[in-house]
Amino acid sequence: MPAAIPVLDISPSNPDAAPSLLAAFRTHGFAYISASSSTIPAETISSLFSLSASFFSSPLPIKAKCPITNNHGYSGLGNESLDPSRGSDVKESFNLGDGLATQALSGVLEERRAELVAFQDDCRRLCARILAVLETALGVREGWFRERHQGSGETGSVLRLLHYPPLDREGDGDGEDVRAGAHSDYGSITLLFQQVGQPGLQVRGADGGWEDVEVDPAGQGDVPVLVNIGDLLSYWTGGLLRSTKHRVVFPKGTTKDRYSIAYFCHPLDDVELEPVPSEMVRKFAGGNGEVNGGGRTMTAKNHLLSRLEATYGKK
Repeated sequence: MPAAIPVLDISPSNPDAAPSLLAAFRTHGFAYISASSSTIPAETISSLFSLSASFFSSPLPIKAKCPITNNHGYSGLGNESLDPSRGSDVKESFNLGDGLATQALSGVLEERRAELVAFQDDCRRLCARILAVLETALGVREGWFRERHQGSGETGSVLRLLHYPPLDREGDGDGEDVRAGAHSDYGSITLLFQQVGQPGLQVRGADGGWEDVEVDPAGQGDVPVLVNIGDLLSYWTGGLLRSTKHRVVFPKGTTKDRYSIAYFCHPLDDVELEPVPSEMVRKFAGGNGEVNGGGRTMTAKNHLLSRLEATYGKK
């Protein structure tokens, strides 16, 4: 069954942008951002997918020239386990950090570094717009999220190119053939770019079952950007916003590759995960002001490192 995730217009001229986004994130933890209001041209996204396919078709020695270190670089097949109970994920990836101007890159990625930097900038601007809409929705002062995501200092934000190789047989569609195990994302919000004809993403529904996420819900070839809440934003809001578990499976009747591109938006490393100063959040947390249970305050970097250790083990 397809997930009932809404397609939203978050352009500044839309007065319903804030309440609609809040409702989607509270109900699903996910929302589609219409292609027109995402402001990232379809041609730009298409070019990145072509670049990604070119890179992943390269010989392994070229791809592995920059092995993943500190969450930057190439991660090969079987290197990750987002759901350890299901074993290793069937995917490969290359993570590009916010310091991309100086990061070591492999093969065709090095040749087209400027294009990657520009796409990161596009993603960063879209995330800033989404977080600004959330400020309005939550009733917090303008710039509260911006100050925690922009400025001097390191950040865990990454642009990730992903390739899920094909099965040597047709997928059964029952969720037993898993490409990426069930997980929630680690940061504030995630942007996901997908391609028509390459389904496979599923989200955990309210009843605990898995629901298919359509690539092109309107069926018009105008693929919207999918955005979802990460752990940190759920943590900041005491669970008011849902960091929903999701996974990638081999869809029934297909043996195709799947390519996707994700931008994981994180705050600055030293940002403390104190409660969002929102009356809505305070009331949701029970009115006692202890959104996170009153325990010690964790930093964004502490949280990211703990999640990465669980994903990669001690590697």
